[in-house]
Amino acid sequence: VALRKRSTPLREGSSRPAAARRGAARVTARLASPAGGTARASRARLSGVSPRRGASLVPTAVADPPASSLAQEEAGASSDFDWHNQWYPVAFLDDLDDSAPLTFTLLGEPLVFWRDPTCSELTFRCTADKCPHRLVPLSEGRVNEKGEIECGYHGWTFDGASGKCTSIPQLPSEGTAMDTALASPRSCVTPYPTQVAQGMLWVLPVSGSDPASRPALPLIPELDDKDCVCQDIFRDLPMDYATLLENVMDVSHVPFTHHNSVGKRENATPVVLEMQGDLKAGGFKGIWEEGPRSGKYGSQFTEFVAPSLMRHTLRTDQFTTLTVVYAVPTTPGRCRLMARFPFIFKAALPRAFFKIVPRWWSHLNQNAILEDDQIFLHKQERVIEIERDIKKRSYAQACYMPTKADTYVAAFRRWIVDMAGGGGAGGARGSAA
Repeated sequence: VALRKRSTPLREGSSRPAAARRGAARVTARLASPAGGTARASRARLSGVSPRRGASLVPTAVADPPASSLAQEEAGASSDFDWHNQWYPVAFLDDLDDSAPLTFTLLGEPLVFWRDPTCSELTFRCTADKCPHRLVPLSEGRVNEKGEIECGYHGWTFDGASGKCTSIPQLPSEGTAMDTALASPRSCVTPYPTQVAQGMLWVLPVSGSDPASRPALPLIPELDDKDCVCQDIFRDLPMDYATLLENVMDVSHVPFTHHNSVGKRENATPVVLEMQGDLKAGGFKGIWEEGPRSGKYGSQFTEFVAPSLMRHTLRTDQFTTLTVVYAVPTTPGRCRLMARFPFIFKAALPRAFFKIVPRWWSHLNQNAILEDDQIFLHKQERVIEIERDIKKRSYAQACYMPTKADTYVAAFRRWIVDMAGGGGAGGARGSAA
């Protein structure tokens, strides 16, 4: 997955599983040390057309008996959960180069995005990243003066809203040959709806859907607060989407994995997580009544909004802070992390301080935290594959989780089995089952 960005480019695979430092997707660590942040991301600049190419405290900490079994996992395979009829974030607007196409792979399908300069409002188009002529990536082309995507190989052009081919330079401009070719469905590309909201570019990977029937964007209401400041980071990770989400839901590893970064081993205490309500197709909610720092900041609330959003929330008299993670499934065994750290301060001075922290500085700090987990998650995935494919053991059978610290992880794995078909994102064979 490649994406052209303005700043701090971190391409897919940029952090290797064999790196000397341990690392990847531990964003929940931010709640163990609610400090840091930057100003809310500003809107991307609107640039003109360019011929440049683009690229890509509860009674006990003991857990209830597990509810998942191998039989349940097999039964879950008949789920009709629609992975495609969901809005997924692709990029932060501040990371986009508006003058060139960009490519991003979602649920195994390469997509191409570009800004349409003919629209008065900020509008991005999206189609399959494949020219129907000779199957080369359209993202290696350019955006022409009409706001169309032009294939860089032979110059075929396509309307982003409809997906129709509008020009084939190898045919005479007049006559039936051109009309026949342009009218053929085989000359078209598949268009997908997009939206711009809360400083992010979103896509719904379903073509031809009725706008009235589309799901709502999984947004964060706190980001619209006038006193909110936010730090954003994205990174393409060499791990399954489910591995990332499981990791960010797990708060009990912070003192150990992130020792001397945002945690301390000696500060570890029993973590008692409780579900709030039932597990549903749309996700679940939970509470850590004591909360981090031995209750210093009060209770922490967690919400999983299926299929890709997880948020932790702390509210005090002085501030509200969130850890927001979108785990975007790209290909089996890989995902894009899009993390946001909103802070709402009652006092003006902390807001002012956050606004002057350079983005590159926050990126350095956040990536250092991300590096803490990676060796664990990489090797965990390999063992899960062996347990599943060779030993034929389900996740619930292979993992022994007797404490309530794993309540959210167990609920998420049950969601995958009971609500989402038991496989990986989009039905792929990832680490999910």
